Amino acid sequence: MSITHSNTVLEQLGVNLPSSPENEVIVQELLDTKQRLSGLSKSSLKSLPIMSDLKKIQTMAILENVMIRCYQSQSKYFPIIAIRMVRITLQYGSSKYSAVVILWKDPIQSVLPHLLYGYRIAEKSGYIGSTGHACAMFYSYRAFFSGSELSSLGKEVALFMRKSERDKRKVMSLSFLPISKGISYIGGSTTFQDTNDFIEEEDMDQFNNNHEFAVCECFLVVKLCCDVVFRRFDALKSIARKYIDCRANGIAQYVNIHRYFYGGLVSLHFYRENRDQFWLDRATHAISMMETWAAESVWNFENKLYLLQAEYHYAFDEMEDAATKYRLAIESSQKHRFVHEEAVACEQAADFHMEMGNKDLADELMKRALKCYQAWGAEKKVDLLLEMMKCSELKN
Repeated sequence: MSITHSNTVLEQLGVNLPSSPENEVIVQELLDTKQRLSGLSKSSLKSLPIMSDLKKIQTMAILENVMIRCYQSQSKYFPIIAIRMVRITLQYGSSKYSAVVILWKDPIQSVLPHLLYGYRIAEKSGYIGSTGHACAMFYSYRAFFSGSELSSLGKEVALFMRKSERDKRKVMSLSFLPISKGISYIGGSTTFQDTNDFIEEEDMDQFNNNHEFAVCECFLVVKLCCDVVFRRFDALKSIARKYIDCRANGIAQYVNIHRYFYGGLVSLHFYRENRDQFWLDRATHAISMMETWAAESVWNFENKLYLLQAEYHYAFDEMEDAATKYRLAIESSQKHRFVHEEAVACEQAADFHMEMGNKDLADELMKRALKCYQAWGAEKKVDLLLEMMKCSELKN
């Protein structure tokens, strides 16, 4: 259903959307909704009555359908639709469509069971529908980027993919694909030698040309993550330079945030290597964005900010500040249970301290990184690190 057609239908149901959702309108709507939510506790939200007004349930169903399409097309209507769904839920009670409106201010790990529950409820009803498939997709990406154990997650994603294909949800199926391949690649259950074997620039071009921007970004972010984990930056340079800004003017979603995180790390690596202003501009913007998100949720984003800041200081030879930020990044990753990001932070800190001549500390950090990768289930990375450490011992 198009936005124009949806607006006509929604007007008949008593929902009026702005004709042009400019940033000022979005900000004001968010502030108004924040004010409505400010006096409500989690328990009061959980105890909302079940929505019984059939007209409002139909309205929520239409809004949910439109919201998913807005997300996929980067439309500025996305936050407006989400706000309307929140307001209807507060006034008329909770419905199965209310579960889609979940933000990431709370610890991201605490959101995962609710998303999975939303999928299970839809599955038990006999018709998964857009809501159920959306919950499964949101769960898969949040689980992957919060460091869920890869083997178990891979099985869940495979099941979600089969059911989305069965229900002929083309875009949903495509959105699961990069996560599925990324899990297989990092987990070592595939013969892929590098990410170019399953994420090619031509594919990205096709998605972009077809205006499948959400799918394009999903592939990009998984590639960024995998190549940062395996420290294969050369495989990234062309595609990163071309697509790193693919959603610079889009709506900040969870995947988008990780584009800034991994894209920022990649940008700082390249800037340290060649002093190209292009990469420094992207890195400083990524840090600025992460500062904003970390202010909203220390749990979810503090460790990422510290690691970006560490790499920034390293790029400018501010070694004492870099060492401090690496330590804080590792501590924050462990405290907030992002085991995969603790592994990345430890490995990057190990490289830094090795260059500084602190071999004992570097070796200690590399061993810690290995344990974290093992806990994540990153078998391919574990095998690579063990081989590297064995070669290092033989040289010494």
